[in-house]
Amino acid sequence: MSVMTGPIIEEGPKIEYVDGPWRFSGVAWKDYEAMLRIVAGTNVRVTYDDGEMEVVSPHHRHERTKTRLGRMVELLAYVLGIPMECLGSTTLKSEMKKKGLEPDECYYVQNEPLVRGREDLDLALDPPPDLAIEVDHASRSLPREPIYAALGVPELWCVRKGKFGVRLLGEDGRYHPSETSRCFLFLPMEEMGRFLDLKLPAGETAWAQEFAAWLRDTVAPLHRPEAKADEGP
Repeated sequence: MSVMTGPIIEEGPKIEYVDGPWRFSGVAWKDYEAMLRIVAGTNVRVTYDDGEMEVVSPHHRHERTKTRLGRMVELLAYVLGIPMECLGSTTLKSEMKKKGLEPDECYYVQNEPLVRGREDLDLALDPPPDLAIEVDHASRSLPREPIYAALGVPELWCVRKGKFGVRLLGEDGRYHPSETSRCFLFLPMEEMGRFLDLKLPAGETAWAQEFAAWLRDTVAPLHRPEAKADEGP
């Protein structure tokens, strides 16, 4: 680990490099927003928590995992006809709470009608995404769950050290492990974990076809009774 000091940002914060991420301390909000502008359009992710800032460029394994998990969510919506707004890695931030980050992927499900077609989302006025994907194959120097919690994201699908899990935001303001999804109550989450890890000799297209077939044959019948109940008599 190497520690350096220098006027990288106007306030001259302390900078620490730990196995990949760059960690900055004493960063003002305006400097965080300046960093967002600097890295706009790149694959660099910036996490901010009350003066602490981490800057990291995700590696290949991370991107492959988050892409597959995101594809699973999008196939789920497509095959079952569930309205959903996909925001990808859109920056979620709140100056009032002094927190901000880019999820690996994020989605509006329950609140999709409120944001449909919108391009001017503001977490001070609009609800946060209902679901965010968070992949962490290597330990980050800046914890991200407290930031998601402060921003009010109700559900996280996490992959940590290769293990998939669902975490739901509780009334205590913390995330807790769950065997079910709040966004998709009917979904067998153990099978989602199995498909996430599934490797087929024929590659990703064959995998997507098998996953879509499972959704049609196994998950769709579980979803339809719930949809009919919502429709009423």
